Amino acid sequence: MNSPSDAPQKSDASSPSVPAQGEPADPVIKNLYRRVEQTLGFRAAADTLERLREYLEQRYGADCFKTPGFYEQILLLPEDIFAAARFLTINETYFFRETAHFDLLRQEFLPCFARLDYPVRVCSAATSIGCEAYSLAMVMDDYSRTIRSFRFEIDAFDLNPDAVKTAKTGRYMANTLREDGERWKFLLNRYTQAEGNGFAVVPGLRNRVHFYTHNILNGFLGHHYDLIFFRNTLIYFSGDKRQIILGHLADALLDRGILVLGISETPAVSHPLLKSQYARDAFYFQKIPEGMPAAASFQADPVLIPSPEPARPSRKKTMISPADPEGIAGLLDDHEGGCPIIRKLPELFRKTAEGTEPLSGDELFAAVIYLLGQEDFSKADTLLSFIEKYDNSAFVLFLRGEYHYFNHRKKEAAVNYKEAAGKNKAFWPAFYRICTLTSKENAAQYEYKTRKALESIDQGKEKRYELFIGGFSPDYYQRALEKRLFSTYRSTDLVNRE
Repeated sequence: MNSPSDAPQKSDASSPSVPAQGEPADPVIKNLYRRVEQTLGFRAAADTLERLREYLEQRYGADCFKTPGFYEQILLLPEDIFAAARFLTINETYFFRETAHFDLLRQEFLPCFARLDYPVRVCSAATSIGCEAYSLAMVMDDYSRTIRSFRFEIDAFDLNPDAVKTAKTGRYMANTLREDGERWKFLLNRYTQAEGNGFAVVPGLRNRVHFYTHNILNGFLGHHYDLIFFRNTLIYFSGDKRQIILGHLADALLDRGILVLGISETPAVSHPLLKSQYARDAFYFQKIPEGMPAAASFQADPVLIPSPEPARPSRKKTMISPADPEGIAGLLDDHEGGCPIIRKLPELFRKTAEGTEPLSGDELFAAVIYLLGQEDFSKADTLLSFIEKYDNSAFVLFLRGEYHYFNHRKKEAAVNYKEAAGKNKAFWPAFYRICTLTSKENAAQYEYKTRKALESIDQGKEKRYELFIGGFSPDYYQRALEKRLFSTYRSTDLVNRE
């Protein structure tokens, strides 16, 4: 977001600048400080007010502050406020910031929104250069394509016209994805294209978001939303303006609509229509009008895995049937352009919770393999974490290794592959991966692990284990390993000759 120049850099929208210590001493800056607070509701920092002062002197003349009533005349019109915002805010934002909120969106909110018979309306308020708005669009579009189709519309506004201009172009530098949002990188890769030293949001997604310049103190222009993100900006407003903004937010939400604020802002919120809720390690607010039963709070259907709370079936009651490679392979061969298994999982979990049907190991494993193949690492991790509570087979260990392998964590992957190989000597995909991760600099060790992999393939050729590692026949991998082994011998022979 646009963040204050001398405040902690933790915002996600156009934030005012907050002074370090009270009002400034300079009389001109002091009067500007009071005017900005009165008009915009926030307390600007001295350095940003100095930039505003220079701008006003260039526009109205060096003696403008000596003109009677000048302070009362500035910042009266929207265009004056938008122009001033360029000097009072700075951009500080990145994709998928405060990732717990996107977990909430994906696991709790979207399953409910997807059942609505009208387009879901979402607003990214004080969006800055648009990273938050596009992050919302990516998660929603991905859910609509892979889980359950639904329609949605996203509005996004900011006080700073330069920030809105950047957001509309959808072009960003590489530093707009940071460690906090790293595990959502697969979506960024899917919905952006490399461009110079950065990347650009693909036109199809960019067209899903409507950006415009607007001051939140003027309300939401009569628009109403199912979900509003307004994060890490409320804390910079004075107390009375904060209550005005909360009123605007409540008015703009549809009944039972959701408001997501910054993690540091939630404790200070008090509004009769905004009820605090908690899920997925994060707080949010739901609009529950007076007279509506409290039990009518936001309730999501099971999404991908059952909730980890005590309501989840106990280990004794929950059973996962042993996985059979033939069955898994059949399921993966049974679809084109999608994965019916993924859509079926919520119903499977519901039946398991009711004790009417055990979870199918074949379907769970097929779903994980499909998700890894689609590079949907967030869902794959969620599903794997659930399976690991009840199953520690070689298949599970190997797939966790694959999760690490494709996320470029080779050391963690090697540990899982070794554990899988130790449990099943015929499970040759684990041995194959161990071999490929072994350094060729140690020829003896490389030869040993290659031979172990070849032995494993001979033992497990007829078990269809190839579905775990790409679908080629065991003979393909066998020839590849034999070629590597021959190459190792040849290299060693050449060294000996020299």
